[in-house]
Amino acid sequence: MDRSEYIVEDDPLTPLQFAICRGCRVRREAATGRAVRPRRTAAGSTRKRCNNCSEVKDVSEFSPVGTFVTGETKYGTKCKACNASIKRAKHVPAPYDWSTWRPKETKICRVCGLEMPLSEFPKSRISTHGQQLHHGTCKSCGAGKYKDWRATQDPARLKAQRRVWLFNLDHESYAQILSSQGGACAICATPFAEDGRDVYVDHDHGCCPGRRSCGKCIRGFLCNRCNTALGQLRDSREITAAALSYVESPARPLSASPDAWYSEQDRWLISHMMSADEFAALREQQGGKCAICVEPNANLEIDHDHSCHPGLKSCRRCIRGLLCPHCNKGVGLLQDSPERLRGALSYLDCRPLSDDRAVQ
Repeated sequence: MDRSEYIVEDDPLTPLQFAICRGCRVRREAATGRAVRPRRTAAGSTRKRCNNCSEVKDVSEFSPVGTFVTGETKYGTKCKACNASIKRAKHVPAPYDWSTWRPKETKICRVCGLEMPLSEFPKSRISTHGQQLHHGTCKSCGAGKYKDWRATQDPARLKAQRRVWLFNLDHESYAQILSSQGGACAICATPFAEDGRDVYVDHDHGCCPGRRSCGKCIRGFLCNRCNTALGQLRDSREITAAALSYVESPARPLSASPDAWYSEQDRWLISHMMSADEFAALREQQGGKCAICVEPNANLEIDHDHSCHPGLKSCRRCIRGLLCPHCNKGVGLLQDSPERLRGALSYLDCRPLSDDRAVQ
C-alpha cells in the first residue's frame, strides 16, 4: 500500500501521520461517529500530539521509550507534563481519620521477644498526630542493658561527663570550688562524701531556668536537703527572709478544748488535735494565704514547731500557722533552723561564681 494513505492531508500538523490507512479510517469514523486523530509521528518529524492533553508539542517534550525497526526513536504517547501530573495524582495519600486511631494494647519487645502490655514499655515521644508512642524495648530489658553498660564504665568519668554536659563545669573548676567550700555544703556546712555522690551543683535559675546551666551562673555546691529547700522556696530571698521571720516568731497555741477534735473524721486534723472550725478560723485569719509567701492557696497545710514535737503530730500548743506545700516542705528540709535559713539568705546574697571557671 502506498505510504501516502497514512499521511495527513490538508492538516496544519503535517508531517504527522495516522496509524491506519485511509480506508480503515473512513470505516472507523462511520462506525464511531468521530474523527480519527493522527497517532504516530512521520519520519523526520520533530512534533507529536499528546494523547492526554491533545496538544501538539516538540518531541523533546516526550520521553523516549525505545526505537523502531527502522532505527528511529520511539516516544511515549503522553508528554512529560501529563505523565508527571498523573503520577502525582496516583501518589496522593488517602486522608486518614486519626481521631479513630487506637493504639495496640500489647507490644512485642525487640530484645526478649515477649508480648507484654504497653505499661511494660517506657513512653517515647508524642507523634505528630498527638498519639503516645512507646519504646521498642521493655523496661526490664532496658534496665538490664543499661546496668550492664554502667558496670563497664568508670563512675568518676561518668560523673565528670555529666557535670560538663549539665553545668559546663570541668574537673579542675569542680575541684577548685569544692576546695574553697572546705568539702562541705555552702549552707548547712554538712561535709560531703569522699566520692562526691551527695554533691549537688546549684545555679541561678533566673539565668538558666531549666536543669542545665551556662556555667556562668553557678553559685556553689549544696547537699540534697538544702538544694531541694531552695527550690521549694523558689530561690527567692524575700520568701527565705519571710520564712526566717516566720520560724523565729512564737507559736499560736489553740485555746479551744481538745475534746472538740476527737469526733472529726479528718486524720490530718486529728494528728494536730484541731477541729474543722478551728482550721477554718485560722484560714480566715490568714486570708486564705500562706503565712510565708503570702500567696493564695487552696491546699494550705498545718505547720507546727518541730522542736516541741519532732514527728507529724502536734500538741496544739506548738501550731504556728498554715503554709502552702512549697513553703512547708522548704522549711522542713532546713529542719526549722533559723541558722540554716540565715545561711540560705547569705548564700542567695552571694554573686554567682565568675565565668572563668566555666568550660568555653
